[in-house]
Amino acid sequence: MAADLQKVLLDAWANGLPFRHFPTLDNSADGVGALDVYLEDQTVVVEVNAPGITQEQVEVELNKDTSLLIAANLPARDEKASYLRRERPEGRFERRLTLPFPVDGEKVQASLAAGVLTIRLPRLASSLPRRIPVGQTAQS
Repeated sequence: MAADLQKVLLDAWANGLPFRHFPTLDNSADGVGALDVYLEDQTVVVEVNAPGITQEQVEVELNKDTSLLIAANLPARDEKASYLRRERPEGRFERRLTLPFPVDGEKVQASLAAGVLTIRLPRLASSLPRRIPVGQTAQS
């Protein structure tokens, strides 16, 4: 029994459970706002599930070149309808990320296609590692 519980908890953790929490929105059914973050060269790429969200509904905000806010307002549905099941979220959701390095706010790009919001955040040039040449000193 304890082994079964441990497996369930480990599976939940591996499937991203800690990253699926929205303060005002239960997104358990459709994964709105679920995201992947990865590095591509010196660029952080964030891909966010955004099914049914339009460009006008989504907000992307970069703060101090190291913090990213992704938010959207999902419209309310017809309250007069007699729902048999309701899983699609409505209302505001937010995701906040701390970036691994300062990014160049002037070069950030965001696009929305096929229900996926993609944000490309290139590293700030002044924060790139610099190679320091090592010279020889004369020996006497």
